[in-house]
Amino acid sequence: MNTWLRIGCGALAATIGLALTAGPAFAASGWNVVPAPKSPDGNDMLNAAAAVNDSEAWTVGTTFTPPDANFVSARPLALHWTGTWQSTVLPPVTANTALFGVGASSATDAWAVGKETASGYRAGKPVTLHWNGRTWSAVSPLAVAGFLAGVADLGPTNAWAVGTMGRSSPLVEHWDGTQWGFVPLPAPDPANPGGTGHLTAISAHGANDIWAVGSFSTIAGSAIESGGYALHWNGTAWTSTLMPGPATATPSGVVTIGPKDAWAVVNSSGSSGDALVEHWNGTAWSIALTLPAITYPHLGAITARSGTDVWAVGDILTGVTTPTPVRKTLTWHWNGIGWSVVTTPPGGAQLSGAASAGQRVWAVGTGTGNGAFTLTRTD
Repeated sequence: MNTWLRIGCGALAATIGLALTAGPAFAASGWNVVPAPKSPDGNDMLNAAAAVNDSEAWTVGTTFTPPDANFVSARPLALHWTGTWQSTVLPPVTANTALFGVGASSATDAWAVGKETASGYRAGKPVTLHWNGRTWSAVSPLAVAGFLAGVADLGPTNAWAVGTMGRSSPLVEHWDGTQWGFVPLPAPDPANPGGTGHLTAISAHGANDIWAVGSFSTIAGSAIESGGYALHWNGTAWTSTLMPGPATATPSGVVTIGPKDAWAVVNSSGSSGDALVEHWNGTAWSIALTLPAITYPHLGAITARSGTDVWAVGDILTGVTTPTPVRKTLTWHWNGIGWSVVTTPPGGAQLSGAASAGQRVWAVGTGTGNGAFTLTRTD
């Protein structure tokens, strides 16, 4: 998967028992594959999901026409669930465009965010689209360069989007019902201000309890400090907290359940290569689960129905030592006591998004045939 399409977006060993510390057990799968429409002549990749209630949800991503090694034919994709997945018409684009995040507060209020690239997939500008219950419309974000990776929608006059300004500055924009505006941010590490960074995901439990996560790099004395960090909004200001993990750690998803209960999924590259699930207990972030690098894991997103019902979704690489390793999807469940691996039905290559509302949980990504892949469960 090209990283341009897996921002915020999102491989493993033959022995899954190696994938988790403390040896959690497999749990019986309650996941069901839900058919999704395929774009004409295109390959579809889903990057994010949002749910309003049991019967209404969104998933967004991109579609491109193969062969296309650099995704220069990328066009945005948004599917709407009201009992079946249906394609929706998006505003026309003239450049390569992908959607990385989606949020919805009601049937008549949803936001999708991403990136438009005029020339070369590494440069671009943020994209924000709004759903009013009937149609999508383009709304100009304030930033003129960079991209948006995630959005949290609390209502028609209160939405938050996170991403990167230019190539390397953390970005938060707030929608007040009329326009998007910049919001001042603290340094990732207040003890060593400055540096660069990216925000990759956001979750809102309420107007006074919002978390955003990302990665940063700065100078700490004579050394370079880097890793994952989290921003919390208490209704008045953002505060920054460093997250544990290797220097190459990049959070890919976050969910907040309450002021003393939030979860994040983190991926790292380089020699560490671990994937982590981290927990906020009201005081500090700690590592709750480690998927060792030997399994080439990737955790794409995390969602929760309650403090004792949390789902992390991602993928692993099977047959690592064979000439033809295959990536497959998996999920991990927290029941309030411990984490367990929950298998998924065949057909998935990666899971990059997750959402829940009411009794329903969604996991979305890409199938083994490069088509949209969606899973749901209601148990």
